[in-house]
Amino acid sequence: MPAIMSFKPKDKTILFEPGNWYRLTIIKTVSIPHDQDYYVLKDDSGQNYLIPATYYKHYGLYPGKRIMCHLDRINCLGRLFFEPEHPYYQHGKNYYFRFKRCKTNESGYGKLIAIVADRFSREYETIPFHGKIADPPPDEILCKVTRIKKAQLYLQVADPEILKP
Repeated sequence: MPAIMSFKPKDKTILFEPGNWYRLTIIKTVSIPHDQDYYVLKDDSGQNYLIPATYYKHYGLYPGKRIMCHLDRINCLGRLFFEPEHPYYQHGKNYYFRFKRCKTNESGYGKLIAIVADRFSREYETIPFHGKIADPPPDEILCKVTRIKKAQLYLQVADPEILKP
């Protein structure tokens, strides 16, 4: 995990850079009419930020909890897009996921997509890969987490050979 960014010494304003991690505190949950629920996050300089609560319900977040957030990007209006640290999975690491089934990639090219489930029983499709389905299929397959965005895991089969008979 990259280093936590620090404050400018004079005015305590945090200098944000996409790709870095920041420690934020969950202040409360708010409902915006005709929209959705949001977590209100506060940095150490007192600035507030909103993230949609819907995506992170299974993260165990609550008011008062200090969390690490990755700054995914800053848009042209200066809006910051934070991604809370996943409670179990980390970007770039390999994990075993329950194998559910395989399907053929709709774009063709003879590639397969594995459908796997995480520890919350949420299903994900892997990045297409070349391989064959083993008979019988494995109970678990090793996948690399290539990205986490809006609590969605982006997975790549770490060893496509595991699916071959």
